[in-house]
Amino acid sequence: MMPADSLGRMGAVREARDQERTRANAGVWTFLGLSMAQTRTGPRRDPYWESGCHPDVVERVWDRLGPALPAGCRARLGDRPVLAHPATGAVLAFAYGTSYVLRVAAADRPLAEELGLGTTMRWSSGRTTDLAAGLGEGWYFGRWAGEEPAWCRRAYDESG
Repeated sequence: MMPADSLGRMGAVREARDQERTRANAGVWTFLGLSMAQTRTGPRRDPYWESGCHPDVVERVWDRLGPALPAGCRARLGDRPVLAHPATGAVLAFAYGTSYVLRVAAADRPLAEELGLGTTMRWSSGRTTDLAAGLGEGWYFGRWAGEEPAWCRRAYDESG
């Protein structure tokens, strides 16, 4: 696990605020229960341990999927670790509690589904999250599949 003081390995972690105001990400803001009007105050929290997401999930998104993308994709929405296109602001992946969510390019979706990636998650609490209803088409819960870094790169290319 990467310590908080080593966050610069892939470039600066940026606040994904202004760029996330794009129409493409309005659903992400709403899905995550964030307001684009929110202002970040106070000290920054350690994203691996204090983002409301499991540290292994943050590591997967930033340290395993992120290196498949050009530098500068590591960002935050509020305190949530995300990968976002630096030019367009399009969110490509984000940590979500004990799981993570990926934007998958249309050409990669059949294989993603074949490998078991799905758009719904039933949590131990009995609650169900439906990405298709909350985010629309092309969003999947990750499964630590070896193909995911390449899928993130293709989603990046489509988002640019």
